[in-house]
Amino acid sequence: MFGKKMRLARLRNAKSGKMLTVAIDHGISHGIQPGNENLHRTLEAILRGGPDAVVLHKGSIETCLKNYAGRVGVIMQTCVYSTAEPDKGIQVAWVEDAIQIGADAVATAPTIYGKYEMEDLAMLGALVRDARAVGMPVIAHSYPRGSLIPDGKRYTYDVVARCVRAATEVGAAPS
Repeated sequence: MFGKKMRLARLRNAKSGKMLTVAIDHGISHGIQPGNENLHRTLEAILRGGPDAVVLHKGSIETCLKNYAGRVGVIMQTCVYSTAEPDKGIQVAWVEDAIQIGADAVATAPTIYGKYEMEDLAMLGALVRDARAVGMPVIAHSYPRGSLIPDGKRYTYDVVARCVRAATEVGAAPS
């Protein structure tokens, strides 16, 4: 799809063809971290470093990126996690929201090896379906963080490979 190619081109570095993104979407899931108390100032400092794209929730995009429109790629995070239920993702934004605010891609973070793994993968599958219909890239932050990972195995090849494979098989494949 041409729309997807255009959006991916805006996210990738024109010279290298690669993409460096900075995620600033952890406030809900992890609370306000030291050094990130003022999102406007944090974003300004990050943008001085020249990332290709930033990952933010829709409210942060709408309030913090006004002065940076067109200067950085925008990936809208669509799900959140709670400190009370870290394995369970809840979708809080949709592809229509991303289109409306001008995002270049949507992201979600399925918890693989979590108690709600299947629900998270279903959430990813629905996001992929909706994004394909309009040519919107999907970024799956699919990494080993679930509570069911065996002790000492979090970053082993088999665990990491399964996380990547699960997201790919559901449809979050590179283009």
